[in-house]
Amino acid sequence: MMALAASGHPEIYGNDLQDAVDYMAWAQADPDCGLHRGGWRYGADQCDSDNSNSGYVTLGLGYAAAAPPYGFGLTIPDFVKDELSIWIDVIQDDVNGDTDDGGSWYDPSWAWVNILKTGNLLYEMALVGDSVDTDRVQDAIDYIERHWTDSVAGIYGTGWMNHRQAMFTMMKGFEVYGIELIDLDNDDVPEADWFVEVATHLIDTQNEDGYWPWDAWGNEILSTAWALLTLERAVPKIEIPVFVDIKPGSCPNPLNLKSKGVLPIAILGTEDFDVTKIDPATLILVREGYEEPGVSPLRWAYED
Repeated sequence: MMALAASGHPEIYGNDLQDAVDYMAWAQADPDCGLHRGGWRYGADQCDSDNSNSGYVTLGLGYAAAAPPYGFGLTIPDFVKDELSIWIDVIQDDVNGDTDDGGSWYDPSWAWVNILKTGNLLYEMALVGDSVDTDRVQDAIDYIERHWTDSVAGIYGTGWMNHRQAMFTMMKGFEVYGIELIDLDNDDVPEADWFVEVATHLIDTQNEDGYWPWDAWGNEILSTAWALLTLERAVPKIEIPVFVDIKPGSCPNPLNLKSKGVLPIAILGTEDFDVTKIDPATLILVREGYEEPGVSPLRWAYED
């Protein structure tokens, strides 16, 4: 799915990718699968979901739904996101004071919590529409911060160092939320540039011939692919629908002396969506059904 989206040719591969999206929707574990509902395994609708496979399915769906240049802007059925949100609640470790708080289990009966699967968890949360301020998102970030310096010893390690698949999944989770800094000194003020630390580690461990060595989850080829994807730092951003308020009769906005060509638009916050976390410089305003490029706002203000 990622490869088709990366082609940049929806006129050729659009139907094929939509077929893949529809297949993944059908393959999702059904509501009658108990604690496994809403996730994916190696086969279709197995009622035996895990959050390693589910993470890669979710990433494929994210690429398909993303706007160009990442994807084709295809439609993910709403029920897929609704069921995935249920899976997220099941697979995330409850915050009760133990070391696994906020991290991702492997499946509902096997904890095996680590940064690898928690990175998947973050991207899944973004796909279903959670904002970075959502409690369960913050709990997942807290887990990664607490385990940042954990060593990796084989497949059961909890950290990310010398674990290139974990670096990749963590990168996509942080990047989809635009997280630049994390809090590693426990003062509730993010100060550490996670990407600089990860990139430095990758550069320091690269072989002179250009490849990265074996690790717990991959040979030299797979480790090198994960390392390069992590360094590329390219993840499709999730579009979050927001409520807007536009002055009646002002759209389309004619150029006249009174309006001076200005179209005021208010983006409305909700209990779960904090507009103060938006970087206005990243906003693009578009009209549905029109192909012309979007327009960036000229000025902005926050009001309560």
